[in-house]
Amino acid sequence: MPVECVVWIVLAALVGLGTGSGATWWLVRRGDRANLQSAARRVADLEDQARKNADNILKEAEFKAKDELFKKRERVPFETYVARLRVQRAKQLLSDTELDVTRVAELSMRLASASHSWHTCARKSSPAGELSVFGAASAVP
Repeated sequence: MPVECVVWIVLAALVGLGTGSGATWWLVRRGDRANLQSAARRVADLEDQARKNADNILKEAEFKAKDELFKKRERVPFETYVARLRVQRAKQLLSDTELDVTRVAELSMRLASASHSWHTCARKSSPAGELSVFGAASAVP
């Protein structure tokens, strides 16, 4: 085998080795870049989730603090306070009305019986027994 053939074979091997090394380096860097971008997206998602969780915890703590402050100030739970306000408002509306007492009692009885029968019918037709705002059975599983 002549020397010239050996030189060409060695040069071809070096070129092949260089090309293969370069291609391998490029593919590895491309994979690293994709992994880095994926990790950056994951970090951003985790930060958003942590921020939302922190906001929810903060809102819940603020609500509890306001509820406790309300209980200390009013010495009743908020629900009881609202119920009392509704009763006071109903009394005020009744005192301002032009209707006589018997007519108001008659209308109250009609309203109570209609409301009771409406709730009973709606509960029978609803599997969960819950009503939506419009009176139809809700689709709650």
